[in-house]
Amino acid sequence: MSNRYDAFNRIAPDYDFRRTTEGAYVIIPADPAVPHVAESVDYLIPEWQERLAAEGSDTFGQAQVVYDMARAYARKVTQYQERVPLVTRVNQYTGDDGIPRVLIDLGDRLTGFVVQVGPAGWYVHDPRTEGGLFDWTPVWHREANFQPLPLPDESPDRVPGEAKAWFREMLALSDRDWHLVWLWLMSVYFPHWTQQGLMFVASSQMGKSLRSAWLLSFLHPADPTLGGIGGDFPTTERGWGSLMHTSPILAFDDVESISPSQHQAMKQVITGAAFRTQTLYETRGTTTTTGKRPLLITASGTPAGFRDDLRNRIWTVSPTRPPLGRDLDAEFKRMAPAIFADLLDDLVIALKGFPDGLAEMDALIAAGQPVRPREIRALARSLDQATGAQYETAMLEERQDTLQAAAEEDRFARVVYEFVKAHPAGGELSNDDLLSELRGTALGMFDFESAGALDRAQWFPQDTGRMGSWLGRKADSLASVGVVFHARRGAKGIRLRSWDPLPGVPEPQPIITVNVHPAEGSHAQEAFS
Repeated sequence: MSNRYDAFNRIAPDYDFRRTTEGAYVIIPADPAVPHVAESVDYLIPEWQERLAAEGSDTFGQAQVVYDMARAYARKVTQYQERVPLVTRVNQYTGDDGIPRVLIDLGDRLTGFVVQVGPAGWYVHDPRTEGGLFDWTPVWHREANFQPLPLPDESPDRVPGEAKAWFREMLALSDRDWHLVWLWLMSVYFPHWTQQGLMFVASSQMGKSLRSAWLLSFLHPADPTLGGIGGDFPTTERGWGSLMHTSPILAFDDVESISPSQHQAMKQVITGAAFRTQTLYETRGTTTTTGKRPLLITASGTPAGFRDDLRNRIWTVSPTRPPLGRDLDAEFKRMAPAIFADLLDDLVIALKGFPDGLAEMDALIAAGQPVRPREIRALARSLDQATGAQYETAMLEERQDTLQAAAEEDRFARVVYEFVKAHPAGGELSNDDLLSELRGTALGMFDFESAGALDRAQWFPQDTGRMGSWLGRKADSLASVGVVFHARRGAKGIRLRSWDPLPGVPEPQPIITVNVHPAEGSHAQEAFS
């Protein structure tokens, strides 16, 4: 028995024993020149067995012994320690000047290089020469399939911007789409911000998965065993939570449709939500995962079920041509260190003016203007003002075009738009009468065998409650084409909906006459002038 404890006591000083904020016990190598990465305490078992075997002791069936010893030792040494959070890939923090900064785990298994990025510049921290711990160093978490990032090129021979131009050519995007992709790449390093999704839409053989994998190379490379940039959508809350728990970005390849539950989960992922999931480094117990994650999606066309309130949180870009040339992936890997360095250069520039950009966004919000996503748009404005580029313009144009396309593609939205175009000076109707008018418009626009066929159409609301809900969900896309509705209660509690005049329409004449029929109680009849 003493051999067992002696062997363990010789191993224990090589590790720091800590307890995570989730309550799990972990060990971290004490050597500052190796990655500061957490491992489960059962990581000690093979080393313990090797030491005992070298001394001629039998270790068969004794794994539980060392595990129990490690747990007992961990409880003793951590009982007065502050619990530590685990961080996957990126740690965001704020400096004394109020400007955000990030640390990026490059993921190499031997050295533990970390990139520190702030408004004063960026540099690669080498623990072999500078020590393993410095301000804001977190305890990193890595999964078994964790892939390394390229080491940013710090060579004095690098020509700033040269690799960025090469990358832009290889992505083969329009000018606006390029600005969106490059801005998105800078924004994904800030997990405290409301995030933005990115979706590559193109037909097969256009290289959308290849190019998406290139983008992931600068944050969290895809598991090479997946055969793509990501797997299928999770089917449970724990599945979504596990993805958030172990990855700084959620990627899904070749998406054809989005169900209502998947739609809601992706909105929560982008804006920040809580999911119950398995506790890391423990075989039982659950924890709450919170945070915000960017999304990366590829699709051959607009996925079915892609609703407005998710569309305006995901930028859509399309390659203009398939990849050209041989061994493009090998060439990309050769260029990746310089591309990464150019990306970090631009991020430093954007961070310098970020406080001013954020103040301008807050002023717009106070004036009643939407600026979502606030921090990313502030980053875009800061970069524009420093470089003369048009990242913010690209954001605004993409949002407008996406919502207009949504209004044109959605049959119910088209019906609403056609109805308002027939009454462009504005108006007001009871909910019942508005539904009736929309029904008449739909029957006139689409070829139905009978009026009853519209009652069976899933895209048209069958009651005023659904009509109100759908108008709310499609408010952004309808507003992009000038259609804005307002709800209120009229006399005797009648539910009314008014719509604003379409932009450019001459000043409206009085158009509303409301006659309440006592016998009908809850109905109002309006006449258009």
